Amino acid sequence: MNSSREKRLLLLDTSTGRRIREFEPWPSAVGADFPSELAFSPDGKLLAGARKYISSDVHIWDVETGKRLRQLTVDKEEWDSVTSLAFSGDGKLLAAGTDAHYVMVWDAQGNLIGRLGRKETSGSDDMSSDGGITCLAFRPPANKVLAAGNDENTITMWDVNTRE
Repeated sequence: MNSSREKRLLLLDTSTGRRIREFEPWPSAVGADFPSELAFSPDGKLLAGARKYISSDVHIWDVETGKRLRQLTVDKEEWDSVTSLAFSGDGKLLAAGTDAHYVMVWDAQGNLIGRLGRKETSGSDDMSSDGGITCLAFRPPANKVLAAGNDENTITMWDVNTRE
C-alpha cells in the first residue's frame, strides 16, 4: 500500500514497484485525503481504512476493483477518532479502536455488532490513556475474544458476544 504525496491510495507489487490497483478516492471533507490506518481482511478481498485523529469514519474498499463499498461511522455526534483497525481471522468481524478508549465492532456487511469498553470522560476508564486504543487483535480460532492495547501498556480483553 502506498499513500503518496499526491494523496492517492495505491496497491503496489513490492518486488517490482508496479502499480496493481488505485483505490477510489476518499471523500475529502477534512484534513488529509488518505487513510493513516489500514487493515486487509484475511482473504485479501477487503481493505479497511481510517484517518487517525481526523475522522470517525472507516471506509471499506473492494481490493479487486478499488471501489469504495461502504462507510462506517464510529461516533456520529462527538467525532471520536479511529486509531486502530483489525479484521477477525475468519474475516467476519471488523473492529475499530478509538481515541476515546472504546472499540466498535461490525460484521462483514457493515452491521454494528456493538461497542466494547466505556468512553473515557474522567480518566477512570478501563482503557485510560491519552492516545486511546493503539492496537487490536482477535483471538483465533473462534474470534470471540478481542484484545485491545493502549499507549500505557494496558491490554483489555473482551468477549465480543457478551461485551464483557
